[in-house]
Amino acid sequence: MQKTLKILIGCCGGLTGLYVAKRLESLVTLFGFDSCADCATKKYIKQIETSPSLNNEEEFIDFLIGVSNKLDIDIYIPTYSKEIRLVSKNKAKLSCNCKMRFLVSEYSTIMQLEDKLNAYKALKDLGIDTPRIVNPNFDDTNFPVYVKPIIGSGTKDNFVIDNKEQWASITKKNINFFAMEYIQGVEYTVDAFFKSNGKLHDYNQRQRIKTAGGAAIITKNNFDVSIDDYIEKLQKNYHFVGPINIQFFFTRDNRKVLIDINLRMASGGMPLSIESGLDIPQMIIRECLGESIEPFYSDRKNRTMYRYYEEYFI
Repeated sequence: MQKTLKILIGCCGGLTGLYVAKRLESLVTLFGFDSCADCATKKYIKQIETSPSLNNEEEFIDFLIGVSNKLDIDIYIPTYSKEIRLVSKNKAKLSCNCKMRFLVSEYSTIMQLEDKLNAYKALKDLGIDTPRIVNPNFDDTNFPVYVKPIIGSGTKDNFVIDNKEQWASITKKNINFFAMEYIQGVEYTVDAFFKSNGKLHDYNQRQRIKTAGGAAIITKNNFDVSIDDYIEKLQKNYHFVGPINIQFFFTRDNRKVLIDINLRMASGGMPLSIESGLDIPQMIIRECLGESIEPFYSDRKNRTMYRYYEEYFI
């Protein structure tokens, strides 16, 4: 990989952007953008641009085209769910107005899976176990139950509630929530990479042992429970491109419950998958360049990642 290759990391101030920058710093020339350019990632990046809000789609896409052309970017790596949705929706406009290459899943796939209520129903129809949806009247419901946004990513605004009053308090502020059974068991994340043709290259499966802010800070490789049957069904029915992550629980009564599919790199435990051979940042670059990604497979070895916080001063 050539140091002269110019890579743009989107929303680089987040945990994912920071790690991608650390991983690629010695291999390529890095640029980035974020709504706040004064972030820790600037230690690893040549230049960070201040981006407009993702809530303004047209302004953001025009900004992205402008930055790409100004910096002569070769490859763009988006890291944030909302960012990826906008890029996928405007893929044709971006491709016509700048030379940079990028990998995102099809917009239709993103929209099918973004609405959790519709996604759970569709996945259940495919024979994939998903959480039971709880009637908001809570008739014959055993608390606690789990509440999450109908449209969302990660664990932001997710709650465990113990009574109807807590549900009323949450939905009084925002009606776009739903309630589902509270799943307990061993929690797994699957880091997977799909080629441009939508075919799975490989995945690494890890157990989430401890989290902070929804991101794994202790995680270990664990292939005790096979997810192959679910991945096969997903690949047949959706068109994934690039990195995705899948979260599921294996319960005490042997249910394998899929709770989330995120069409992006995982924000917490991805370094473990990279250390295990599934080097997703490098794979994105190679796939964009049309180069082989054959060297990058998970070794599936018994390995644990511990994350700690580190400071630097300027």
